[in-house]
Amino acid sequence: MIEAKIIEIGNEAYQPEDNMLILFGPKATAGLKPYAIIQEIPDRYGISLKEGDSLVLGEQTYTIEHVGRLAAKNLQEIAHTVLLFAPVPGEVNIPNGIYLFPYALPQLKAGDQIIYPGGVNHGA
Repeated sequence: MIEAKIIEIGNEAYQPEDNMLILFGPKATAGLKPYAIIQEIPDRYGISLKEGDSLVLGEQTYTIEHVGRLAAKNLQEIAHTVLLFAPVPGEVNIPNGIYLFPYALPQLKAGDQIIYPGGVNHGA
């Protein structure tokens, strides 16, 4: 498991009608920060995402229902992804998205952890 820490939450990051959260690393631009949750991931390259894995956001555990084709790559390279709390649509159009169940936004705050699947023993 890879533990990330939330270091900042933009004032526009929570838009409940969108059922999604945008995550970026600390190097997010000033234009993106108001809309994003900023995270520090010490071992980004160890993240391994697949359907059925668990992702922990603060106190809530989610099941990964779909991983967009660019989600793992973007997380590893720039600590960016979009978390979607909705059923996977017939045609997935968010290539950097991770669809999660249950379909409810977590209430996160600075200092909370995000626990990603991956690491040395993942899949063993």
